[in-house]
Amino acid sequence: MTMRRKAILKVSRGVSPGMGLRVSPKGMLRTGAKAVPKAVPKAGPDQRLFGILVTRSNNVPPTAANPFPGRTGTFRQISLMAARQGLKVCVFRPGGLLKSKKQVVAHVYISGRGWVRQVCPLPAVVYNRVANRRAESRPWIRRALSWLKQQKVQVFNPAFLDKWQVYDILQTNEETKELVPPTVLYTGTAQLVEKLRRWRFIYCKPRRGSLGNGIVSLKLMPNGRVAVAWNARGGRWTRRLMLADVEAAAAWGRRHFRPGWTCLQKGITLARLHGRQYDIRALVQKDEAGEWRFTGAAGRVAAQGQVTTHVPRGGSRWRLDKAIKAGLADPGQAPAVQANLARLCEKAAAALEKGYGELYGEFSLDVGMEKSGRLWILEMNSKPFRFDEPDLRRLAYRRLVSFARFLLEEGEQRRKPDQKPDSDQEHDRA
Repeated sequence: MTMRRKAILKVSRGVSPGMGLRVSPKGMLRTGAKAVPKAVPKAGPDQRLFGILVTRSNNVPPTAANPFPGRTGTFRQISLMAARQGLKVCVFRPGGLLKSKKQVVAHVYISGRGWVRQVCPLPAVVYNRVANRRAESRPWIRRALSWLKQQKVQVFNPAFLDKWQVYDILQTNEETKELVPPTVLYTGTAQLVEKLRRWRFIYCKPRRGSLGNGIVSLKLMPNGRVAVAWNARGGRWTRRLMLADVEAAAAWGRRHFRPGWTCLQKGITLARLHGRQYDIRALVQKDEAGEWRFTGAAGRVAAQGQVTTHVPRGGSRWRLDKAIKAGLADPGQAPAVQANLARLCEKAAAALEKGYGELYGEFSLDVGMEKSGRLWILEMNSKPFRFDEPDLRRLAYRRLVSFARFLLEEGEQRRKPDQKPDSDQEHDRA
């Protein structure tokens, strides 16, 4: 015979009315399966909440000590940085929203105790760190983000970027139009033939791709044949193919590219390190005054023969100054190029945020460099991966928290405390 065990939780009588719970005279609560975490008081001047919205990013099961596999350490460091600036961080999933109570079930890091699951007031500021595009497209996650905005919560970095929208915004902005290689949206074979003959080297990128998946390079050779190279999805090695002519390449493209969903970008002859292509991975963030500031950058060198420089595909890391000097025809230009990189990143961030009309706090950029020192924006990302360089990472955490504090202080003047509770269903799926 199977026995069902019921979890029993002891709850303070002073806390339980605020949670809408019924308890026995001894303070015992029968919950059936899961214990309800202890509530915390509303955030006040000494306890301002900065929320981070997350979903699972891998298949590793969460534990009490490691509630966010792959990102627990990052959120711990952000929490410690926030505590030094007088903020409290709560990390939560969409299913943790208690809509009618304007509360959220979240994990809070407490020094000396580790991660503690609590019921917190609804944060006034939330950073959207939903793990991937597939998760972000799920209806219950979109409903959660929409509901947060309805509650006047300031959600920054609201979505993953669409590559075509990024290129279109930057190409049509006077400040940034010369910083992006010519890019068009694929419409069909005739267009691909024309661009390949004109540009001779093209990168074909899925507009909603990430991690280098699906990127194809087409190169028109002197003998009229077309060299094709692409990354196998999830694989570490590049596949290659040689086609007879541009018409054959266009026919191949028709089978692999969706009109309206693939960007065709002119290939730029970039500087190389030891025969391998490389680019610069940069981070730009808003500061404590809400202004865009260059945080830092590092070199990323592709594995031999690879189409992209992603480290998971065998790429390696180089210090920024070393990477710039090694790639320049005149290494003496390096300080000027580095200063130009900072300006370029700040301009691009401001232009992109304005073009989207949404609130952003940070972007990462992939920047290519010619031997002459000219810089090109190749990619921009609204959910930057953690940088491995310790100094850059610490500054990135500090800037992120400083921007959240800026939003909280700015928002205190505008928030309406008398909003009526929402009667929507308490829990969405996570």
